[in-house]
Amino acid sequence: MGLFERKDDREDERKGRKVKILSIDDSRLIQQTLLFDITQLGYDVLLAADGETGLKLAEKEQPDLILLDNQMPGVSGLETCILLKKNGKTADIPVVMCTGDSKMDSVERALGLGAVGYLTKPVDRERLKAKIAQVLRLEGALPAPPPPLTPYFCPICKKHLVYIPQY
Repeated sequence: MGLFERKDDREDERKGRKVKILSIDDSRLIQQTLLFDITQLGYDVLLAADGETGLKLAEKEQPDLILLDNQMPGVSGLETCILLKKNGKTADIPVVMCTGDSKMDSVERALGLGAVGYLTKPVDRERLKAKIAQVLRLEGALPAPPPPLTPYFCPICKKHLVYIPQY
């Protein structure tokens, strides 16, 4: 299955609904790009253009994941992250910073304030897809991937074999 093949079965098994991802970013271009990329992965997307709107939307909609820009006018992304983590209704929602600021102190500060990941812009689609899947698996919103199949060389029959576990 390719990166942009539609997956309509991306439902949160715990709640019986589609997974929702909130993107908080002041750039309309970034918002439209993320909207396209994330909907192609089969998730619902909520958009907020600033931190204040994002905080209200997060509290009301309870998304499964928040992608948060750091450099925004008004309430910055780091301030938004602090406010999300202080609010009892949004404290458990995982936050992934998605920003153009690639300085190591910014990464460390964001992770120290409660973000679970950090992506730098321009965001590579494969990295975005991998980070979303990683965070949602950790939160239990997606099932774990099957274990990898490890081939080994059999000295008796002189062939590479793969053990396939029975489920």
